[in-house]
Amino acid sequence: MFELTPKKKNLKVLFQHGKKKCLNYFLNNSNNNLLKDNIMSKVSFFFNKKNNSKLLLQLKPSSIFFNLKKKDTDNKNLNDIHRNYTRTSIHNHDVYTDVFYNEILLCMNVLHLKTEQVDNELVSLHNYFNQIRSDVDPYILYENNLKNINNEIVNIIKTDYSNINEFVSYININKGKHFRIILSIMLKLILSYIDTVPFRNYFKFRNGNRNGHRNGHRNGNRNVNKNISNQISYNENNIIKNNSFKRSIVHLNSQNINNISEKKITENQCKIIAASEIIHMGSLLHDDVIDDAEKRRGALPSHKIYGNKISILSGDYLLARASSVFAATGYPEICKRFAYVVESLVKGECLQKNLNFNTIEDALKTYFVKSYYKTASLFSQLFACIAILSFKSEKIVKLCFNLGLHIGMAFQLHDDYLDYKVGDGENKPILDDIRNNIKTAPLLFSYNYNPQVILSLINKKKLTDTDIENVLFYINNTNSMKKNQLCSLLHMKRASDILSSLIANCKINKNVTRANSQNYEINQIKEALTNTILNVLTRSKK
Repeated sequence: MFELTPKKKNLKVLFQHGKKKCLNYFLNNSNNNLLKDNIMSKVSFFFNKKNNSKLLLQLKPSSIFFNLKKKDTDNKNLNDIHRNYTRTSIHNHDVYTDVFYNEILLCMNVLHLKTEQVDNELVSLHNYFNQIRSDVDPYILYENNLKNINNEIVNIIKTDYSNINEFVSYININKGKHFRIILSIMLKLILSYIDTVPFRNYFKFRNGNRNGHRNGHRNGNRNVNKNISNQISYNENNIIKNNSFKRSIVHLNSQNINNISEKKITENQCKIIAASEIIHMGSLLHDDVIDDAEKRRGALPSHKIYGNKISILSGDYLLARASSVFAATGYPEICKRFAYVVESLVKGECLQKNLNFNTIEDALKTYFVKSYYKTASLFSQLFACIAILSFKSEKIVKLCFNLGLHIGMAFQLHDDYLDYKVGDGENKPILDDIRNNIKTAPLLFSYNYNPQVILSLINKKKLTDTDIENVLFYINNTNSMKKNQLCSLLHMKRASDILSSLIANCKINKNVTRANSQNYEINQIKEALTNTILNVLTRSKK
C-alpha cells in the first residue's frame, strides 16, 4: 500500500493540474450548479494544506485502516477497528439522540394515568383542536399539485416491460388518500417563505453533518480508536481561509446565492415526495406477504393475484426505483436519510415479533419505537429532506424532522385504534393486528385490569380464539381506547406547536400590498396543513 503511494511533490503537481481543470470546467459549465455544489462539498474533505498525502485521504477509510494496522498491530485487531468505525457512523444519525427518543416516548406517562386525568386531558385537547380547525379543504386547494406528484410517481415506476407495468399499475391504482403527499406539498410551500442559509454557511452545515457522521457523538462511543477520529476530522474554517481553490469556487457560487434555481429545487422536492410514496408502496407489498393479508384498502392484495414471488420482486423493484431518484438529487444526505427509512422498516418488522418483555413499560417502549420505525420514520425523514433541498438551516431541518415524527406517530396510533374500534354499521372490530399476533396500544393500555395476565398475553407467541376474546374483554372494561386516543392527540398537539414555530420563521415582504398577499397565503397554508393533521382522527378505516 505504502510503496505505491506517490511522492509528495508529484501529488502537488497532480492536484495543481486537477484544480486548473476543475476550475475551467466550472467556468465553462455555469449551468451545472448541482455538480458544482457536490464537488465543492467533497473538496472540503480532500484538500488540506497541512497534509499533502491527498491520495491516502481519497482512499479512506482503507488508508485509515492500513495506517492503524501499521501503528497499532499490538493493540487493535483490524476487524475491531472497522467494527467500531462502522458503529460510530451508524449511531451518529438524528434518530439515536436522547432528544429523539424523548419525542418518540412522549406518551409513556399515559400508561399510569387515572381515568379522571385521561378524561380531562381528552376534553382539553378536543377543545383546542376544535378552535383551530377551519373549513379549508387541502385536497381541493392543492389538487393540481397532487396530480403533478401522481404523474411523477407514474413516470418513476413505468418500464418497457409489460409484465412489470401490469402489476405495478395495479399497485398504483389502489393507492391511499395521499395523506403524506398533501402534507409534503404544503410543507414545501411554507418553507418557501423561510430564509435560506447563506451559501458559505450552508456549505459548512452540509459538510459539518458529514464530518459528524464520521466522528460520532461527542459524548458517546468513547471506545472508538482515537486515531480514526484524528484521521477523518478536518478543520472547515482553515480550509475556507487558507485554500485559494476553495475561495475561487465560493466566489463563483456566491455571485448567485440561489445558484440552484428555484425551479430545480421544486423539481427535486417533488421527485423525493413521489419516491417516498413509492418506498411506502413497496413496503406494503412486503408487509402483505409477511402477514398473508386478505385485503389491502378494500381490494385483493397483489400477492393474492400475482403470487408471493411477484409481489416481493415488485416491492424490491419499487425500492430500487425510489433509490435511484434519491441518488439523482446529488445529495448524499438525502440518500443516507432514505436508506435509514428502509433500514427502519426492517427493524420495525423485527421489533414487532419481539415477544419477551419483563415489564409493561418495556413492552410499551418497544411498541412506540416500532411505530416510529414502521410509520413515522418515513414522515420525519421526508420532511427533513424537503427542508434540506431548499437550503434551510439546521434548526428548520430539525423542526421539519420532528413535525413528521409526531404526525407519523399520531397516524400509527390511530391506525392501531381503528383495529379495535367497531365501525359504523358493523357488529365487531377488524382485529387484523391481534389475529396476526401483533400487540398494539389498546392491549398494552388495558394492563391495569390484570397486570400478570395481560403481560402473559403480550408475551404469548400465538393467541387462541379464547385469548382474543379475553383481550377484547379487557379492552372494553378499561379506559384503554381512551388512552390510545389521548396518545394520538398528544402527538398531534406537539405537531401543531412545531407548525406554529415554522410559521413564526416565515419572512414577509416589506411592501404593504405584497405583505398582505403573503400573509393571506401563509395563513391559508397553515389552516390547510392544520386540517390535514387533524384529519388523522377522522379516518374511519385503516
